[in-house]
Amino acid sequence: MRISKALAAASILAVAGMALAQPYQLLGGAPLSRMTEKDIALYGEALRKALDEGKNGQAYDWSNPETGASGTIQPKRDFVRGDSKCRDVFTETRAKGRRERGTWPFCQEADGSWKFAPQAAGR
Repeated sequence: MRISKALAAASILAVAGMALAQPYQLLGGAPLSRMTEKDIALYGEALRKALDEGKNGQAYDWSNPETGASGTIQPKRDFVRGDSKCRDVFTETRAKGRRERGTWPFCQEADGSWKFAPQAAGR
């Protein structure tokens, strides 16, 4: 499975709540490179809610009317990897004429936080 740098960075930033800094330089034309801190915060809130509470197939939409950035997040299936609860999550992100979509694995850490888990892909 090919994982884009943009979605990986967006997912990691959103779930981990990390501050924005240099990742914008690495993302080229990806939607994340055109998103504001508020856009990313809205994305992160929807992603966390979908991972924590979402039923498989339930869509979580987010949007920022100020910038026009928006997206959809939808848990697809649950699985276990080692001792971790994991979920495949479909995301579609749109910002300033760019769109990116895909399904990505996340696994829950012992402290309850979620981490982008590319190593869990293709289990």
